[in-house]
Amino acid sequence: MKEQCPDIPRGRPAVLVMGRLPEAGRVKTRLARRYGQTTALTLHTAFLRDTLAHAVTAATSLGGRAVFAYEGDGPPSRHGLAGIAAFPQSLGDLGQRQSAAQAALLDHDACSVITIGSDSPTLPAPFFREAWSQRETADLVVAPATDGGYVLIAVTRRHADFYGGLEWGTPRVMAALTERAQKLGLTLHRMAAWYDIDDEIGLQRLRREIGVDPGVAPHTALALEALSLDPIP
Repeated sequence: MKEQCPDIPRGRPAVLVMGRLPEAGRVKTRLARRYGQTTALTLHTAFLRDTLAHAVTAATSLGGRAVFAYEGDGPPSRHGLAGIAAFPQSLGDLGQRQSAAQAALLDHDACSVITIGSDSPTLPAPFFREAWSQRETADLVVAPATDGGYVLIAVTRRHADFYGGLEWGTPRVMAALTERAQKLGLTLHRMAAWYDIDDEIGLQRLRREIGVDPGVAPHTALALEALSLDPIP
């Protein structure tokens, strides 16, 4: 991976997006059970496009670089995704893949790696600025997800095996991260919580937010309009 990882302006952040390329049957599986694989693929693609655009905007505003670490049959251009540096994720579970991607960027001069997934396409810009502002006082910066996971995690140096053994995809992830940081003597700055879209509850919240301001995630807004889903309960 290291040879494919892009260089980051020295002393500036990398905004890292960890995400799966749009492939039918392999994305948004819980939403696929409710709406079908085609709708799930449409939503995932829109979420990813908005997330990558937000990452580029945030990285540019901070003087750094946005990077897409992708899982799936690449390169991203094959799926109509361009305009962002990208490299494939390594093997292993999410923790191993995320740790490897963060380490590669730190080795390529990033002084902070602000990591997000593609499930929070409306994550506000102040989250990125706050994560960057804490780089000198916190070993870790985390924005919890409302479901018990997290939507953003920023690191300024390697933390050996920090993610090892975590039960990914469970409501215990954020609590386990906090416990791990305390055990290792790491300073953790906890930001406000935000939500991700894995299920019907998250999707309905997203639809309400976009109903107020489609500009927060324009690709997602267009996708939702084209899908003509049932009225929000």
